[in-house]
Amino acid sequence: MDGKSDRLDAEQIARAVHSHTSTATPQAKSGSVEVIRTLRVTGTSAVKARTQAFSTLWGVMIGAPSPLRDDLLPLARRTLVDRCLQLRPETDDLLSLAGDAERLLLAGVKTALRDLARRWKTHEDEIKLLNKQIEALMQAAAPDLVQLHGSASSSPDSSS
Repeated sequence: MDGKSDRLDAEQIARAVHSHTSTATPQAKSGSVEVIRTLRVTGTSAVKARTQAFSTLWGVMIGAPSPLRDDLLPLARRTLVDRCLQLRPETDDLLSLAGDAERLLLAGVKTALRDLARRWKTHEDEIKLLNKQIEALMQAAAPDLVQLHGSASSSPDSSS
C-alpha cells in the first residue's frame, strides 16, 4: 500500500508506545512559553472586543442628534473616546424624560456613547497590561529573540 495511511501510522505509534521505544515528548503545558501563548490569546480577544466597542460607538454617534454628532464627527479616535467619556446626560433616569422625545433621545445617546467609551477604555487598558506582561515574559524567556527586529509584533496590537 503506497502513500499515507492513518491506520498504519496509528498502529506504528501504538506499537512504539507499548514497547517503550517512542521518543516523542509531548509539548509541556507549563512555563513561560505557555503563559505567553495564553496571554496572546487573551490579548487578541481584547483587541477584537475593543474594535467592536469602537464600531458600535461610531454607529451610535452617526445616528446621534445633529448638534452632538456634529461636535463629535471631526474628532480623531482617541479624542472621540475621551470626549465621549466626558459626556453627561441630563439624567440617568431616562424614564423621567419619556414625555419629551428630544431630551430622552439626547440623554439616551449620551449614556450609550459614554458607556461604549468606558468599554473601549477598559479593553485598551487591558491590552496595554497584557503587552507589558508578554514583553517581560519574553525578555526573561528569550532575551536574544527580543533584541531581534520585529519581535514586539508577537504581542497583541496596542494601537487604537
